[in-house]
Amino acid sequence: MSKIHKSLLVAATLSCAALNTTAQQQGTEPTPAQKKAAYEILQKLTPEQRHDRYLKAYKRKPINTESSTKKKNTNADISTNTSKTTKATSLVPNDARFPGEFEEVQGIFISWIYDDALRVIDTVSSSDYANIFNKLADGIQKAGVPVYINVWYAADTNAVKTFMASNGTPLFNYRFLVHQGDAFWNRDFGPINYYYDSDDKIGWVDLRYYPGRDLDNVLPNLWAAELGIPIVASTLYYEGGNVLADGTQNLSTSDAVYDLNSSYNGYSASRTRDSIKSNMNLSRLDVLKALPHDGGTGHIDLYLDMTDENTFVYTKMPTAMASVTGFTDYAIANNNVDTLKTRNTYHSKPYHFFTIPFPTRDDGSWYSSAADYEYYTRTYSNHLIVNKTIIQPIFSNASSGYVAGDVAAIDSIKKSYPGYNVVPIDMRAFDGFGGSIHCITKDFAATNPIRFLHYAYRNREAYQSTYPIDAIITNKSGITSATLYWRLKGASTWTSVGMTSASGNHWLATILASSSSSVETFEYYISATSTNGKTITRPMPGAAGPYLFWYDKASSITETQIEGFSLGNLYPNPAKDKVNMEVIVENPLPISLSITDILGKQVAEQNFGLISSTRYLSLSTEELVSGIYTINVLSNGLKIASRKLVKQ
Repeated sequence: MSKIHKSLLVAATLSCAALNTTAQQQGTEPTPAQKKAAYEILQKLTPEQRHDRYLKAYKRKPINTESSTKKKNTNADISTNTSKTTKATSLVPNDARFPGEFEEVQGIFISWIYDDALRVIDTVSSSDYANIFNKLADGIQKAGVPVYINVWYAADTNAVKTFMASNGTPLFNYRFLVHQGDAFWNRDFGPINYYYDSDDKIGWVDLRYYPGRDLDNVLPNLWAAELGIPIVASTLYYEGGNVLADGTQNLSTSDAVYDLNSSYNGYSASRTRDSIKSNMNLSRLDVLKALPHDGGTGHIDLYLDMTDENTFVYTKMPTAMASVTGFTDYAIANNNVDTLKTRNTYHSKPYHFFTIPFPTRDDGSWYSSAADYEYYTRTYSNHLIVNKTIIQPIFSNASSGYVAGDVAAIDSIKKSYPGYNVVPIDMRAFDGFGGSIHCITKDFAATNPIRFLHYAYRNREAYQSTYPIDAIITNKSGITSATLYWRLKGASTWTSVGMTSASGNHWLATILASSSSSVETFEYYISATSTNGKTITRPMPGAAGPYLFWYDKASSITETQIEGFSLGNLYPNPAKDKVNMEVIVENPLPISLSITDILGKQVAEQNFGLISSTRYLSLSTEELVSGIYTINVLSNGLKIASRKLVKQ
């Protein structure tokens, strides 16, 4: 550990000791009699009463903070604060690298929910919240990493273990941290991971959290002291839910961070921007416009995510939301994505973009106004990636909610995150809170990481006789070997090719295309083994979720671009009896669909007439033999879009 990190760790520990003394004075553990009386109260609450009670106490962005930021720049002392022009200094080593959330983790932090007024942990069997935290903790441990559970009092460790065991999900991969807190939004107050030095040591950056949640603001320092992680303190007011790093020193965020630091630090936008870049050792920072109706935070994690350093996945709102009264989020989100589409990756190539749907109300209808959406603030994007698992918010159960919408959404999510084990949790209890699963969890970066940098072939590619595969692969001990696995889609076996080591940690191999085939679809993934014996794959699910691309020599027929038209989800894919194609239409269009086989022969067609709004079009695939097909979208005789379809 460097001198700077030793001194920072000592300082942080001493600071935490003082802060913790204050924290302990703010809340005394209830007596057994008080706990018994409190649980009698909690057990009598209806779900609606509990929701209103917790929403008032635990909204993701506290109401007092919302009021303060709306009054920014009204204080003369703030407007003339000299810190506005003070140059920010770096907190982290020059080689610090902030990993993407798609990279390997060694654990996940959660803070179990309490009733704030009664100061007792919620392990009431009828509580939707207790059951959500139960399912979340169980999903994390079953993903293969320990769940770090923060509780306020030591006795509550037994309460959690007893509760989970009674639900048939006993804890078996866990660690308790006992420190008082305010709420449970671990993503926002939790530490920001980074790696440094040649052996990938782990350090944390501690950002300042919302005023009024001072106990949560202290927790990263307490955890760091307990776990032996060096931590550096930033003066920035900034929440982890507004931090989207691509692992190569590029970061996306929203301008909500400007509002907070204007109000509480007196920083100008340029001063805040400079601080973010220096605090996190960034090459590029994209500050996008915040969504005004997401529940109050303006955080980017409510509609945007990444699967690797090259790929964004974002919530595709339906065009029906474009005309909803006061709901400007539709246009803002689209403009933000358009901005990112102008950026290049670490590899100096464009980012890939995939989409997932926008959730509806329980009856399957869209929201009637901006205020109506804020009552729900639902999103499928706010999930948690735990290595090969995604813990996914949904908004239905076996007896209520829009089940068909969730089924379609999970199918879409599996397409954008192929091979991941998706663990759904009904998060309707968090309606209106402004956050979901991602917001109440925080990742703990893996030790001894194997890092891949590879710009993958995705979707349709131009025909080549060979497709070169180039990956930069590193580990603190070095890489002993790397293997490319590839096959034609549908093949039962993989071709393995030992990759050749080249300078600069590059590993090289090729995929061979057939000169006689007019269409081929390939799948591939890469496996690497470090000198110290660790093996990992890219994509992380490996053979269960490989990269997929194809070429079509006969596809010289160009697609006519129609303004206001695009394709959404295609599900199921692979298909058995039928397939559903989402067409996103802003202006009325006559649309028909045709299906062609790999030789270009049309095998199915259906005319849907004039389509004037976004909808799903269904085609029967029951009569098709197993294989790869193309669905063509036609309008007035012109081909305007196409998608690959696999028939099982």
